[in-house]
Amino acid sequence: MKFFTSWEIFHKAFVLPLVVNRRIFLAIILLMMTNIFQSITIWKLVTLRHEGRFVLVEGTDGSLKVLHARPFRPEDSNVSYFIRLWVDRLLSADIRSVRQNLSLASAWVRGEAVTDLYRFVRSDMIGKNFSNDKGYVRSVSFRSLVFGGKGTLRHADLTLTLTVTSDGKIISRKDKMMHVEFFLVPPVSELDSQTNPLGLFITHFRIVPMNASGLF
Repeated sequence: MKFFTSWEIFHKAFVLPLVVNRRIFLAIILLMMTNIFQSITIWKLVTLRHEGRFVLVEGTDGSLKVLHARPFRPEDSNVSYFIRLWVDRLLSADIRSVRQNLSLASAWVRGEAVTDLYRFVRSDMIGKNFSNDKGYVRSVSFRSLVFGGKGTLRHADLTLTLTVTSDGKIISRKDKMMHVEFFLVPPVSELDSQTNPLGLFITHFRIVPMNASGLF
């Protein structure tokens, strides 16, 4: 009986966390391989020379008219919403939705951000937290978001708070700063419009503890 109890403790403390994290790593690695090939295609689209676009409309008399299409320039409020959505998917964690959220977050990363995501998942060890506490939940509260850069080289600096609870009781609160670099590509298919309507892709990010100056 004592041996069985000891094995349960060992399994919970060492074996189960490794299994859970290994499954998450495998899923992330497969998604990263897909994203690498997608990154090459999207980067070619970004660096292509932009030409004037137009649409044909039919007039009341049956004639066709040419109207120049407006450039794709989303408002900052829209960009802010989707950046917060991506960050929330990356950092929020509960045992029911963590895999889906990480999968959705990884679908929007390109280039250097693929490595950033791998390092984050590897260091976060979220599977260990779940194996130790089934009621573990981490939530994100946004405090500020400021844009920088211009053209295709844009970034956002965020301040946020990560709150960890267990069965509804607050365990910890940590203030963080986050730097996110990104670009926008207009959706080209119906599926793109549904899964990433703004065409937001993250190229680099980093997360650090909040310091007294509030600067990275």
